[in-house]
Amino acid sequence: MAWERGQTTRGSCLWLTHDDVASFSEALRAYLPELRWSCSHVGKDRSTRHDYATLWEALQCRLGVQTVQLLQAFSTLPFGTTTSLGILLFNFSACYPTTVVPETDFGPSTDKSAYPKKFRSVRHSSLSIRWNVNDGNEELCAAIDAQVKQTWKVLNSVTRPVKCHRLVNGREYSTRRYRIGPDMLETAKREGWVIQQGLFYVLD
Repeated sequence: MAWERGQTTRGSCLWLTHDDVASFSEALRAYLPELRWSCSHVGKDRSTRHDYATLWEALQCRLGVQTVQLLQAFSTLPFGTTTSLGILLFNFSACYPTTVVPETDFGPSTDKSAYPKKFRSVRHSSLSIRWNVNDGNEELCAAIDAQVKQTWKVLNSVTRPVKCHRLVNGREYSTRRYRIGPDMLETAKREGWVIQQGLFYVLD
């Protein structure tokens, strides 16, 4: 992949429960049957790779590790070919929520009095794509463009835009890159969890 000749990216920050991820995986398989996923590991097992038919199966490949905070899977672009011009990467924050105590968890420069003494937070997951747009193969580039659009169409069908305001000052915040699964939305609102991506936000 000649990245120096041209590349582009797309990404979304996501808040998902395990059920939301399973629903996304099923939808991807239905609408993009050519899509295959590979597991991704860290440490001594980084070079180990297994291939799966679904995102959910790839995320479950943990090589015997029982407690993993971040699960990762990837696929190469375009799907269903041997030529690779890009990468589709899914990161899932599988351990949620976490308890945040500003007095002990924040640095000395943070005004801790502005925060609750303790709250529960959900870190974001993500779906991102990086691909070459200037490789000289118009057919493959067109296939990638169509597959990228279909991937996000599927994502948007099983998630909804995030509407939230900042935990500290209540200021409203929204961006097209933030999306949340229906199960996470219901659970977070019911349990009073806040979502985290750099700052902390309360769901509307």
